[in-house]
Amino acid sequence: MLEIVGLTKMYGSKKAIDNISFDLHEGELCGFVGGNGAGKSTLIKIVTGIIGFDSGNVILDGISVKDEPVDFKKNISYVPDIPYIYDYMSPMAFWNFMLDVYEVDSSLGVETVKKYIEIFDMKEYINQPISSLSKGMRQKVALVSAFIHPAKVFILDEPFSGLDPKSILTLKKILKDKIENKCCILFSTHLLDVAEKICTRIIAIKEGKVIADEICMDVRNDYEGLEKHLIGMM
Repeated sequence: MLEIVGLTKMYGSKKAIDNISFDLHEGELCGFVGGNGAGKSTLIKIVTGIIGFDSGNVILDGISVKDEPVDFKKNISYVPDIPYIYDYMSPMAFWNFMLDVYEVDSSLGVETVKKYIEIFDMKEYINQPISSLSKGMRQKVALVSAFIHPAKVFILDEPFSGLDPKSILTLKKILKDKIENKCCILFSTHLLDVAEKICTRIIAIKEGKVIADEICMDVRNDYEGLEKHLIGMM
């Protein structure tokens, strides 16, 4: 589904991303881990088409981010580590804006927004200015904006940041539903315990290189061993 092929990104003489290649498949929930400065956010910004790269390519079902960026991005849904949302808007206004950007059918969009308002228990906040919301509530606004338009691939950078325990559980259920519907998900996290519990795969990077690619179902009964293994490598 999503092919990352020989990606390299330079900042001056430093390789932030060093010839990284891996594929993500439909129905796969992949945790993306690494220490501070390992290159996680840089790779995510490349994969989502936010920044360019020096060599390689990113391909989604035959569509290249380099050659067909608009068509590529139509099939990607992204939540950054610091959500880019317009503070002067209300959540409802922002979601309607996102529906327009992705040209979602109005009746389908309305029903989908209602669904996620209920799921995240946000009804009393939807008409308040985003600037007045807490960090956790702003994170919910960003997550809902990612889930209300059709996408094949979801790229989430620290999606659990700021969420309370109930909302974390809610998000886990949504991610499970997405992969059951044959989407694929790549999300970065510093929480190895969360990654191990919900992911089918974990990819770890260090200094811009992939250092581990683990199928979690094979090691789920030995999480402590996996955790020590990944931390040791990182």
